[in-house]
Amino acid sequence: MEPHGAVLMPHARMGGMKIYYVHPLTVPGSDWRPHLRRAAGLGFNCICISPPFLPHAGGNVFLTDDFELAHPALGGTQSADEAVAKISALCREVGLKLFLDIEIDRVAAGGAMARSAPRWFGAAPIPDRIDPRQPKDIADAASARFDD
Repeated sequence: MEPHGAVLMPHARMGGMKIYYVHPLTVPGSDWRPHLRRAAGLGFNCICISPPFLPHAGGNVFLTDDFELAHPALGGTQSADEAVAKISALCREVGLKLFLDIEIDRVAAGGAMARSAPRWFGAAPIPDRIDPRQPKDIADAASARFDD
């Protein structure tokens, strides 16, 4: 089974977009070109990547620690803006549009984002029973506060 693949989005406003999902950890040596050429060759017109930001220390890419820094798998200690700009340019070379899969209602507890805006985030509610639909690292998350 491949760690990435197609998501077909037939919604009328999306103009028949065919989206190929890529997780940065599946791109060895951060060489995106083969993946992008393959996706374009298969008829996809968009690439969606998992969050390109520095993740929580536990590695969960959907719990962002710092929105300013790129995920280390994207190559070194560059800014997230630089990493996304490079990937976007590579996508344009082969005629693909770039989408980012991001989580905006929770971040890494204790991470740079949670520390920089403590009013915006609170502790994630800990359920009183195990729910297999919930991520196991919910205690590592700071949830967005929508109460004010």
